[in-house]
Amino acid sequence: RAVPALKEQQKALQTLTNQNIIKEEEIVKLREQNVLIEHHVGILTAELSAAQVLVEETRLDTKKKLIVIGVAVGVGAVLAWLYMRRKPENCEENQEDDDQLEMRLAIPVPDSLECVICMEGVKE
Repeated sequence: RAVPALKEQQKALQTLTNQNIIKEEEIVKLREQNVLIEHHVGILTAELSAAQVLVEETRLDTKKKLIVIGVAVGVGAVLAWLYMRRKPENCEENQEDDDQLEMRLAIPVPDSLECVICMEGVKE
C-alpha cells in the first residue's frame, strides 16, 4: 500500500516540478519582454523630445515670420499714407497739365482733309 501512495506523491511532485519549470520559463519571457518594452520606451521618449524641439522651432519661426509680415504691412501702410498725403499737390499739377491739353484739343480741323480710313474727300 505504501508503494502506490509513494508513486502518487512522486507523480504530484513531478507535476509541481513541471509547473515550476513552466512558471520560471514564463518569468524569463516576461523579463525579456520587459527589457524590450523599456528599450522601446527609451526610443519613443527620444523621438518625442526631438518632435517637441521641432514643434518649438517651428513655432518660433512662425512668430518671426508674422513679425516680419506685420512690419512690412505697417511700412506699406505708412508709405501709402504718405503717398495719399502728397496726392493733392500732384492734383494741382495734373490740373495744369489737363488745362494745357484742353487748349491743344481746340484746334479746328479743315474740311479739305481726306479721310484717313477710306482715303476719300469729305462729303457734304
